Amino acid sequence: MSNPKKMFRKTLSTQLAEMLETAIQEEEWKVGEKMPSEPELAEMYGVSRNTVREAVHYLAISGLIEVRQGDGTYVRNKTALDATLAKRLEKEEVKHIMEVRQLIEPAVSAMAAERKTPDESRRLAELHDLMLKSFQEKRQDYLERDAAFHVQIGIMSHNPLLCDLYKAIISRYPEVFKKGFLSFMENDDLEIYLHRDLLDAIIEGDAAAARELTVRMLEHEAKDFLEAEAIRRP
Repeated sequence: MSNPKKMFRKTLSTQLAEMLETAIQEEEWKVGEKMPSEPELAEMYGVSRNTVREAVHYLAISGLIEVRQGDGTYVRNKTALDATLAKRLEKEEVKHIMEVRQLIEPAVSAMAAERKTPDESRRLAELHDLMLKSFQEKRQDYLERDAAFHVQIGIMSHNPLLCDLYKAIISRYPEVFKKGFLSFMENDDLEIYLHRDLLDAIIEGDAAAARELTVRMLEHEAKDFLEAEAIRRP
């Protein structure tokens, strides 16, 4: 009779894939960065190139990395959850994404106000300054700066599971969110989109105000984005 433990023993390539996934989660290679080449990984981990190839193939299928022929391997998502949600959100309707955000984000903002640390508050203020500068200069990286601000709020909630879910959603703006986003903000909603009051509420520890400001922001955002989506459709 065969040994059950032997039957389910992990292959070397599976073990390597898990080690690479951990390295990505710990940001040894950040999202968008190029990973070491196949020979370099083989040397780093003391395995054969074939083992590296199998591990990379597995991670590519899972959506964590992207293999670009003739160029190299790049980190596409930080976690398996990010990869799964990224695939899901690519085809999701804006309405459904906004409904999920309206459920999650107010609670995250309130938790951040209650659980923040001084260092986290300083970092949030720094990210807000960078976001504001991008907006004032009408730079194309405004959305990335805005997402980084919101991701920091997620970190400040000190709930790892909720934070991962929140980061995955907030970091994946559908195409309609990106096209003409700055034009949405050239109206009376400008102050709520620039988050000055939200920043103050979180730093001051006012959870109720942080929650209410986020609710208001998302109500405005949902209205603007859904109107834009309706115009975009033929």
